[in-house]
Amino acid sequence: MLSKHPIWLRLLHFEDSTSRVDSQEYFIHPQGNVNSKLELEATIKAFNENQTLGNDPWKAACSFPARYQFLIDHGFKFPKPDCVDYNAWRKQLDIKSVSLVFSSYYPGNPASIFGHTFLKLNFDENHVSKLTDYAVSFSARATDPMGVIYALKGLLGGYQAFYEISPYYMKLNEYVHTESRDIWEYPIVLSPLQIDRLLAHLWEQYKKASYSYWFTKENCSFQLLALLDVAFGDTNLAEESELTVLPAKTVKQVDATGKLGLGTIRPSFKKQLLYRYNLLNQSERQEYEQELDQKFQSTNANVLDAVIAKIRYEQLKVNEDAEKRKEISKKLLPILQRRAALKVKTEDFNKQWYESMSEENPVRSHNSSKIQINSGIRNDKSVLGIEARLGLHSPTDREEGLPHHSEVNYLSFSIDHRDDQTLVQSIRIVDILSLQPKTTANSGFSWRAGAGAIRRLGYRAGLAPQTAFSIGYSIAPIRSLSLYSLIGAEASVHTRKIKDVAIGNNFELGLIYTPSWFKLRHHLMGYVFHDYNRRRPWIKASLTSQYALNKKWEVGLKGQYIFNTPYQYQKKSDEYLAMILRHF
Repeated sequence: MLSKHPIWLRLLHFEDSTSRVDSQEYFIHPQGNVNSKLELEATIKAFNENQTLGNDPWKAACSFPARYQFLIDHGFKFPKPDCVDYNAWRKQLDIKSVSLVFSSYYPGNPASIFGHTFLKLNFDENHVSKLTDYAVSFSARATDPMGVIYALKGLLGGYQAFYEISPYYMKLNEYVHTESRDIWEYPIVLSPLQIDRLLAHLWEQYKKASYSYWFTKENCSFQLLALLDVAFGDTNLAEESELTVLPAKTVKQVDATGKLGLGTIRPSFKKQLLYRYNLLNQSERQEYEQELDQKFQSTNANVLDAVIAKIRYEQLKVNEDAEKRKEISKKLLPILQRRAALKVKTEDFNKQWYESMSEENPVRSHNSSKIQINSGIRNDKSVLGIEARLGLHSPTDREEGLPHHSEVNYLSFSIDHRDDQTLVQSIRIVDILSLQPKTTANSGFSWRAGAGAIRRLGYRAGLAPQTAFSIGYSIAPIRSLSLYSLIGAEASVHTRKIKDVAIGNNFELGLIYTPSWFKLRHHLMGYVFHDYNRRRPWIKASLTSQYALNKKWEVGLKGQYIFNTPYQYQKKSDEYLAMILRHF
């Protein structure tokens, strides 16, 4: 039956028996969003009669060119429409190839902390970073500022979202320049007929469709998978995606089909600055600092290249402030002139650097969901536990393709069985640790935030709603070692009694060590929470070591000691656990 044909259902964006498209104008029949047969019949009738739909200035076949071609391919004959606007649009988009683009993680914006994906429409076969190409993205029209309301609406589908087409250079300006995010481009293996179908359907979506936007599922990446399903014709990427759809995971998903080429990186301005700075020896770095302070005029090309990269990076950080940007530009011009006078060519990024960047390719990342089994001793008694999370990454997980020495965990829980009793130890909505170690490109400002419920030793027996936020500073003497300190505030509600509401300050010291030559990673942490009501600190020290057997399986050990808790009957606790975990 043609109304149940996979491509027809994909053109309507059906999931089970209902379309994901919210806008009624995307359907010709009033019940077309819930009945693919009625929509098929109405579409055939509209094409046969050369109908005009609603306020459209063109015929029905011009509103839905992908549907029109689908029916032609299945033997239908209709009057040939004169689609002036669509043909002009297609002439403007004389596309020869298509790329999938991944914009890396950006911890400065909660909506972008998981990265972002979009399509790039290329005017020639060479896909790499042509500024005049076009970008196709799917995004929400958010009307609220960042905050609780924004997060809740995003999680609950409270915003409408649309496909957008814009010049590629605008996306580069937003991601590479303004937010200092790396861009990865992957050519997609598409035939000319598949590209034609993708563009025809994009016209339908761009002109007619709107959707509810869900941060964790029907988001930018999910809708691009649905668009690619229509283009490929033989995949079901959107329907096969998991409960949570993360940008990096969708890149891996398309790659698994064999329809994705090798990725190439366009480094952010921050990464370009760090590259230039790391080429300098100690004396050159001193010249670099003196040049920035306008205490010395260097004649060293490497030094001036690094200084120019630094000033351009500073320009981008104040891009919205015309006055500050103007002041910085005044500093830049004479340095550019002195650099040009040297008549020494600036070398491109060297081969070794590009090879090191391949470790950050999101295709190499572990899967975001995780289940973990713990077994060991707590307070001289055996304990068995299970932990799970939907996404994304912990400091001791494999790091390839993911944020370095940082944590983004959401929708997780842990359960323990001890003394013939099974208890939920924690239910977490989100936990984030963003480390930005001090460099010439970073201030060192770092932060942690978390919300959920925990069962804390010494605060009665129940799960307690808890939220915490802290800020601080981090350094990285070498890339594989990060040291950080954080201080902040924390609150948890243990009973209805005011005296049992734990409100106070937290303080954390941490060390993360991940030698690149070894698959064993360590996270040493000391944590103090001073409860104002109890007027005494709650102190924890822990060490976690984890070894990656492969991309999916890891094993580890964890030791933890807690002492000086608020309640006298349970003043301390120690535990030693062996762990086995699987990413999926």
